[in-house]
Amino acid sequence: LENVIKKLSPIFFLVARVTFGVFIATHGYPKLMNMGDFISKVDSLGFPLPMVMGPIAALSELLGGILVAVGYKTRLACVFILFTMLGAALVVHAADPFQKKEFALLYAILSLVFMAKGSGRFSLDRDQ
Repeated sequence: LENVIKKLSPIFFLVARVTFGVFIATHGYPKLMNMGDFISKVDSLGFPLPMVMGPIAALSELLGGILVAVGYKTRLACVFILFTMLGAALVVHAADPFQKKEFALLYAILSLVFMAKGSGRFSLDRDQ
C-alpha cells in the first residue's frame, strides 16, 4: 500500500494544489467585483493605505489562486497568499473565536507547504 501511495503522490499533490488554488481564487473574485466595498472594509479595520492594500489582498487571492492552480510561480504567489491569510486571521478575525480564524490559518499553512515544495511534477513550472 505504501508503494502505491508513493507512486500516486504526484497526483495527490496536484489535486491538493489545484483545489487550494481554486478555493483561494474564489475568495478574491467577489472582492474584486465589489472593490469599493472591500476597500471600505479594509479601511474600517485600520489597515494602512486601504486603497492599495485592498486591491493587493484581492489580487493576491484571485491571481495568486489561479497561479497556484495552474502551477506557475507557485512559490511567489504563495508568499502573497500567506501574508493575506495572516492578515485575515490575525487582524480581520482577531476578535472572533478560533473557528472564524481557522480557515485563514489553514490557508496560510498550505501556503507554507507550497512555498516549500513548489508546484510539483504536474505544473507549468515543472517544479519537482
